[in-house]
Amino acid sequence: MLQPTGKGDEQILTFTLHGILAHIGKGLAHNWIERNWHNQFNTNVWGAIRLTKAVLPHMRRRGQGTLVFMGSIAGWVGTAAGGPYSASKFALEGKRPVFLCAVECLKNETEDLGIRTHLVVLGQFRTSILGAERRQFKVVGDPSTGYDSVLRRLDDRQAATNDKQPGDPAAAAERVADLVREEGWFTGQLHTPFRLFLGSDCLEILRRKCKETLDVLEEQDAIARSTDLDVKSELEGYN
Repeated sequence: MLQPTGKGDEQILTFTLHGILAHIGKGLAHNWIERNWHNQFNTNVWGAIRLTKAVLPHMRRRGQGTLVFMGSIAGWVGTAAGGPYSASKFALEGKRPVFLCAVECLKNETEDLGIRTHLVVLGQFRTSILGAERRQFKVVGDPSTGYDSVLRRLDDRQAATNDKQPGDPAAAAERVADLVREEGWFTGQLHTPFRLFLGSDCLEILRRKCKETLDVLEEQDAIARSTDLDVKSELEGYN
């Protein structure tokens, strides 16, 4: 949706880029259906990339603009049988080594042009996304392999979660609007955050994932350093 929003004497051209999901794709690692992967990536990744390419020239000419992408806790923590959806969110999220660090790369490429880029990382919000009409459960492959139970556990969990998610979608929309307009919660901030985390469950899950990652880094400190050359590196930071 394209909608100029007034702010003082300036007009900020704001585009919200997001994936509209008809369902959350499921698939087992040993027997993925390629069509499901294409559908998920066409929606969550290529759809966002194509729309971004379409609007960026206009933003560059104006010297301003705001891009907001919708991420997910699924982009931080993978779920068994949720590979297509999680992988497509990993691609945008840029915190795991899969496919693209698309949004963070875009931010670094365009921030000097007056274009703001934000990634909203969402927990579980009470929408109809997990309703029976949206979920498409299908056993993939030979049930005798034992993987049938993995799919059923995910489907049962989604059914049990439906209409019990802790997040309020209206409140989330207000926070995103505040971020874009630099109002409300973000009034007077010198720098608005690149990543905006919404939902108490999002905080809990991401803190746990970050702690697990820090613990692993500490455990592997010696072996990681053991592969360095015996010379002092003069390189700057990676990014």
